[in-house]
Amino acid sequence: MQEFIAAERYPEAYRWLLIELLVRQGRFGDAEEVARPTYGHFQNGLLESLVHTLVEAGQADVALRIVEELEAAKALEAESDWALTNRVWLLGQAGRYEEALAYAATLPPEEQPYTDSVVAGVLECLGRVDEAVELLRTGEGSSPWEAVEVLARHGRGAEGLAGMPSFADERAARRRRFGW
Repeated sequence: MQEFIAAERYPEAYRWLLIELLVRQGRFGDAEEVARPTYGHFQNGLLESLVHTLVEAGQADVALRIVEELEAAKALEAESDWALTNRVWLLGQAGRYEEALAYAATLPPEEQPYTDSVVAGVLECLGRVDEAVELLRTGEGSSPWEAVEVLARHGRGAEGLAGMPSFADERAARRRRFGW
């Protein structure tokens, strides 16, 4: 695959296959090195894909370290919006729930709707189910169905369905939110 990467005009597809193979083999540092040349490429960057692959492999701490190192080196300019909003998710995946909530509280108001669902997930992991449901029901960036899912996971599905807005109310709220 390295030969294809070196010879191809658009090597990212081969890089991606090699990254997946290396992560499956537990060679996380090697996977990071394969992805590194793509960091900062607007359309062909593989940082986000690497992070998700590492998290799926149970290596959230490794993924978080990579993002933190890139942030410290000011090397995330092209991915700065992604890193800003996904850091909450990544901290939660690493089991650093309180830190995730503290970080989410520092986000600018315009970014917070993008993290409502993730913050609710962190709250749920901490056993703060009612707070998670309230955020999902009132937050700008979430769907009322997400609250139903949380309650159903905790044996409270009927309560979740009872609290659902009508389809007409949900459609009207979506129109207000998105200006349709």
